[in-house]
Amino acid sequence: ICAAGFGSRLKLNIPKAMVMIDGKRIIDYLIKSLKNYEEIYVVVGFKSSLIIAHLKKYNNVKIIINDDPELGIKHTMRLISKEINELALILDGDLILHNEVPLYDYEFIGIRDPLSPTAIYCKIDGTDVTSFGPINTNHEWACIYCTNPRKHDWDTDFVYETLSKSLPKPFVRFESFEIDTPEDKEEVYVWLKKFKIKNFWTTRASSEKYL
Repeated sequence: ICAAGFGSRLKLNIPKAMVMIDGKRIIDYLIKSLKNYEEIYVVVGFKSSLIIAHLKKYNNVKIIINDDPELGIKHTMRLISKEINELALILDGDLILHNEVPLYDYEFIGIRDPLSPTAIYCKIDGTDVTSFGPINTNHEWACIYCTNPRKHDWDTDFVYETLSKSLPKPFVRFESFEIDTPEDKEEVYVWLKKFKIKNFWTTRASSEKYL
């Protein structure tokens, strides 16, 4: 979980992973969604002590400290590469996922239905992502991917630019929401409510008998 950034657009002066949504921190949503994973690494940087103290309640979480988060995501990814030399699920620390994430044994690019006004879109051919770009393809990059981090140089300013060098890759679709702006922080409640309503009616329908 990459959670070293500032999150300046939220203007809360705390790491985005520590933002409270519906009574729970974003990082807690993420760790719950990753319950199938025995080992979780969290990269911390900005006000790292806040996240480190909060994560002490989890026995399976390890910390990677980014002492210079201003160097951006490529520095974070290089730190991850020093620790991990195997297939790993990697995702941003400002996401809320609707479902539990299963274990994967292959590389992929995570996509979702478009939600962000500044989306990076994925061009799809069959079951593969073939390119990233600004043109709306109805498939937004979800800031989730599975790869061996040591296979990449991480010499670009954006993760998708590095990943684009190894395309095509299979895609996996996620139900996720990114908290990046004050507007996102408000709109995520509408997104969460949609699933609560859906789950309510699904549960009710499965428990009732119709004659």
